[in-house]
Amino acid sequence: MGRTHHLHSRYTNAASLFQQVVDSANGKEDRKERAEALHGLGSVSTAQCEYHRAEELYIQARDTYALIRDDMGRANALRGLGDIYQLQSRLSESEDAFTLADEIYDAHGDDHGRASTLCGLGQVYRDRSDYGRAKEAFRQSHDMFVHIGDGQGRAKTLQGLGSVARLESKFSEAAEAFGQAENVCARIGDDMGRADALVDIGGLHCDQHNYAEAEPTCVQALEVHSRIGNRRGQASALYGLGQAYLGQSRYPEAASTFETAIAIYARLGHDEHQANALCSQGKLYQMLLEHPKAASSYIEAAEIYGRIRQDERRADALCTLGELYQSDRKHDKAASSYTEAAEIYGHIGQDERQVNALCSAGELYRSDEEHGKAASFYTEATEPYGRLGQGEHQANALCRLGEVYQKRLEHDKAALSYAEAAEIYRRIGQDERQSYRNRGKYDQARLSYTEAREIYTRITTNNGQIKALCGLKDLYRHQSLSLRARTSNVDPYDVPDYISFYEGHANVLCSLGELYGSDGQHEKAASSYAKAEEIYGRIGNTHGQSQAHKSIVLLQS
Repeated sequence: MGRTHHLHSRYTNAASLFQQVVDSANGKEDRKERAEALHGLGSVSTAQCEYHRAEELYIQARDTYALIRDDMGRANALRGLGDIYQLQSRLSESEDAFTLADEIYDAHGDDHGRASTLCGLGQVYRDRSDYGRAKEAFRQSHDMFVHIGDGQGRAKTLQGLGSVARLESKFSEAAEAFGQAENVCARIGDDMGRADALVDIGGLHCDQHNYAEAEPTCVQALEVHSRIGNRRGQASALYGLGQAYLGQSRYPEAASTFETAIAIYARLGHDEHQANALCSQGKLYQMLLEHPKAASSYIEAAEIYGRIRQDERRADALCTLGELYQSDRKHDKAASSYTEAAEIYGHIGQDERQVNALCSAGELYRSDEEHGKAASFYTEATEPYGRLGQGEHQANALCRLGEVYQKRLEHDKAALSYAEAAEIYRRIGQDERQSYRNRGKYDQARLSYTEAREIYTRITTNNGQIKALCGLKDLYRHQSLSLRARTSNVDPYDVPDYISFYEGHANVLCSLGELYGSDGQHEKAASSYAKAEEIYGRIGNTHGQSQAHKSIVLLQS
């Protein structure tokens, strides 16, 4: 009878019946009944979010089952412990409890027990962002529950599968899973399960910016959770409702709702959910331009994420905090937040986010003219961008690095940075030759080559100037080839852009001829002038053609 009350969320009645059994079971022959009643009380305490009491009850039940050598009972108690540890983000303890329970169930051929522990393990894997293992565990669990005809268990695994799909932004898949879970719970009379599914559906609406649809869904879920006294469910519904209000610019209602959800999560010890709600609260305060309050929310969220080892979310919160400080021109605090975030991203293998955070810190120091620190951050960022195949970002960082070196009067390093950036821009433009997007890359490349050449000229490095000019020469040639491909049905010499590219190519060849001549490389100089003369003639630039011819004559005299 106690289990029936529990299934239908009549927790007071269930707890009263289980407690009567515990109080009356004093003899050795009553140990099994006592253990089962303790387990039942643990389940009720879990549903009422009294996790410390639930843990004590499950441990008592586990030890009693062990004393009477009831392996299946011990596995059930371990599974209960796994549930409450997962709810408190104690993921390693949760995984250990579920794994041990699963081994016992497997040894005794208990498919129902295995299905339950697999569902629990799926939740642990999901919380660790190991979505592949989570989906596999949830699917195995779902198939077992379907086979044995357990609707409540099936609904729980459908919610698990929907939650993973939602995290992967597979919204149609998530909506189908959550909808099925709600229908199953409604059919079997599982009010709490149905309300949980409604919270998930409301959150999905918010993800898709359907805030007007999210609001009544979350209100309905809140009413059910409030009626049955499920405080965890109340907090989740309030959080979803706050998101719906925020999306509709109903800021006072959002602020009040988030505050209530945060307070409930804090009392229950739901650290991860509390931190998520704090981040949403921080976003609200940012929108209201209440930046000190926003910073306080993000700082508290980052501290909680750190405590429960949610490293990626902690780094995300720190980056958001850095952006907030940056907008307030609190550059030291912003740089500190970006640096800490970069270290965390590096530790967990999020290379792209790491270098983005490094560049954000570099930008701050560059704007404050702390060029040494800026150079350090940009240098650290350039290599990972190349490894990640993020060529444009790498070239942008190299240009910034070139600017910093110029400010420090380290002209040779500046020129090398610009030249390397130009080569990358040119390569990107060449790779995208069939697309109009390449024009912007070529313009960036031309500016970088020109900057490098001007620096080399100032420091009188002929080899550097030649290298930069050769890059420019190849750049113009690739631009011409690209435009020729796009204007194949017209005379290319009637296209203004085409003529300007050829003229630029010829101008660069003349500059190369001059440099080769001053360096005593007369054959290369003559070859450059001859190619320039030919191009000038082709585009009808008689003055340029004449000047190139005179240069050849002077070389031969």
